Amino acid sequence: MVTMTDPERERMTTAFTGQLDGDFYGAVAWRGDKIIAIEFFDILAPKEWHGTYPFRRELRIYEMVGDLPLAMSQEELQHRLELWIVNDRALLPAVQYASDVDAYPVSSYSSTDVRMAPLPQMEAEVIRAFAMRTLDEEFIGPTPEECEILLNGSDSVGFKSMKTLESHLEQLQVVAEYVKAIESNSPHPLKDVAENLGIPHVRARNRVQFARDNSYLSGGQNKGRAVGYATTESHRVMQVLREHIRNSNRKAEQT
Repeated sequence: MVTMTDPERERMTTAFTGQLDGDFYGAVAWRGDKIIAIEFFDILAPKEWHGTYPFRRELRIYEMVGDLPLAMSQEELQHRLELWIVNDRALLPAVQYASDVDAYPVSSYSSTDVRMAPLPQMEAEVIRAFAMRTLDEEFIGPTPEECEILLNGSDSVGFKSMKTLESHLEQLQVVAEYVKAIESNSPHPLKDVAENLGIPHVRARNRVQFARDNSYLSGGQNKGRAVGYATTESHRVMQVLREHIRNSNRKAEQT
């Protein structure tokens, strides 16, 4: 059981509506050092029960920006609550369901339910989906022929050295194989990467980690299962490298 300390209470503000169509609504805001959390509630007051029961309907998290007071003002939270009732509450699935079946739902999500949200995986999915939206193509890593052209040239294509270029090409190859293994639901994607590229397992693992460090590959572990998607950065770098190869070929044809 978590006991709320007085300092935590000092960071909180509550607001309630007057009775609207027989119902009451409430909100509580908490300001931390980095975020603001606001929860909105339907507050039921059954006639046969002397008390109230708050049904948590929505949680919103905001970034703290600027120098703000320790707690949100009563007026601001009251305004946010009124806007929520008018603009957002009717769109909640629980409220829509209640209208369909002419009954009021008697369930509310808990703090434990909130902690179960796979936030890191959700962030990784945003990265994957945005890459697909902006590029509209699957990730294709550098082919052996492309690597040979780049490494036999004299231009490191923006990388620190030819050795660094070679390392990044290896990482991009690993990204392509790793994503392919993930999408085929392979139980052992690292093993597949090692076998397909003909490298030791430990080297495949290290290159995957380097690819993540360089923002070429998202993800990690989701409840023991490997996940990962090619990022926008990996697509961007491959576009730069392939444009360099095209330019080199055009120059060679002109000479």
